[in-house]
Amino acid sequence: MIHLSLLYEMAYRYSGTAWDGQKWVAAKPIVALGTQVSSVPSRPTGADGTVASRAHDQNSPRSDHTPKPSTGTGTVRAIDVTVTNSQGTTITEAIRASRDKRLKYLIYKTRMFASYSNSKGPAWQWRPYTGGGHLAHFHVSTLSAHDSNGSAWDIGFEGGNGLLDFDIGAVGAPSVKGSAALALQLMLLSAGEVLPQFGADGSAGDETRAALKSYQSKRGISNEPHIVAGKTYAALYTG
Repeated sequence: MIHLSLLYEMAYRYSGTAWDGQKWVAAKPIVALGTQVSSVPSRPTGADGTVASRAHDQNSPRSDHTPKPSTGTGTVRAIDVTVTNSQGTTITEAIRASRDKRLKYLIYKTRMFASYSNSKGPAWQWRPYTGGGHLAHFHVSTLSAHDSNGSAWDIGFEGGNGLLDFDIGAVGAPSVKGSAALALQLMLLSAGEVLPQFGADGSAGDETRAALKSYQSKRGISNEPHIVAGKTYAALYTG
């Protein structure tokens, strides 16, 4: 088995020269996603990568980490993002929910989903992945038709500090809606809390408030009611 550190020439380069001397650039959707996830607080980086190394090319010559075409300046249409369990759940589910037209497929923890259907399953639904690995990171490949689209991805929160001091209000207050609410719900579910009635719907009301209170109580956090303040924030992002 090849160690992850051998798979990529350097984490999050977006242009340069590949191991075989070929010039390459990353597709703009890859640059956008890499820039966004680099702002996620307390995110590990050990398996981060864009362009393939010699070892990766020998193992997976058809990978989107390999610049294409093989002559002239090639384009890399893949990125691997190292994550904690809660970060991985939040970001991958947010991308799946967004139905982003630039996505080709995403792989994480022996599962994958794609933007197209085939004999293995419908579009945007998790299906088994038997290619191995991808336990501490997720992989995103993008479609060549959208190489020039560098708009922001919906990764479950807006910017690296989107949840810091996020206030979902006291019990009985109107629901708080948006990507930050969805991110919080996904993280709570990943941590073992339950949202039995509404699930992760991007609308944080009393059910989400109860789950947050339960999460905080289990960790001895008593001074941050209905707010993702310092201790809650740190716990969520390092879970």
